[in-house]
Amino acid sequence: MLPVGTLLRPAAARGRIIAGGVDAWHAFSRGDAIDRDWMGWGALRVLSTQDWAPGAVAEAVRVANMELVLLVLDGRLRIACAGLDPREVTAGGVAWIGAGHGIECRLENASTAAPLRLLEAWIQPDRVNATPGIAVAPAPAAARNAWHTLAAGGVFHGATRRAGSAGANRAARDGGPLLLRQDARLRVARVDAGASRALGVLPARRGWLQLLEGAAVVDGQAMSAGDGLAWNAAAPAPATLVAAPDTAAHALLFELPA
Repeated sequence: MLPVGTLLRPAAARGRIIAGGVDAWHAFSRGDAIDRDWMGWGALRVLSTQDWAPGAVAEAVRVANMELVLLVLDGRLRIACAGLDPREVTAGGVAWIGAGHGIECRLENASTAAPLRLLEAWIQPDRVNATPGIAVAPAPAAARNAWHTLAAGGVFHGATRRAGSAGANRAARDGGPLLLRQDARLRVARVDAGASRALGVLPARRGWLQLLEGAAVVDGQAMSAGDGLAWNAAAPAPATLVAAPDTAAHALLFELPA
């Protein structure tokens, strides 16, 4: 049995918005998809999985004082932010946009022939009005049944290191995780069918486990693709993910301030 303070957010309960060739499922309230019980989870304010039609282009959006993390599940993403060099991210790669004091960005499917699958997360930073920045890291080397850190900040990346545009780019070039302006960590893992993997999360923190693909059981709780499992700082964190015996599991794990 899951401990008190641990909540399942089923994929079927999420809000759906279809516009401009983008079909998005939102874990938290966004736009016209309102759920007053799910306005965010601590510092995690936006979390959506999106299917983009070939050549789809989203309207430019101005964002301030948020950390955007964009994980490309399939296809190619193009990012154009005012005042910064455009970037392209391929399958398995991840982008960080530190909106800082404010920046206007446009996302688009870089392919006119193939669809794009994207996960978008917004995390509140630990300070406001920083200088905007962008960085991209390629897909990690294949590592079965192991967690790979995509982005991290604070105690997860050394308390004395502060994320900025140059720092994030340097981390990406060196093969390390992208730097976040928040005491948080984002990891991803692919777990073979029937295999198990310890979550290894720090205690006394909020957490969110998103199952991107496949099926799994987490401390007795069955999860299917698109489901999310949330826990607060008062609840013991889940310990182990076991992939279903007939399918692999692809999971994303957020560790957040209490």
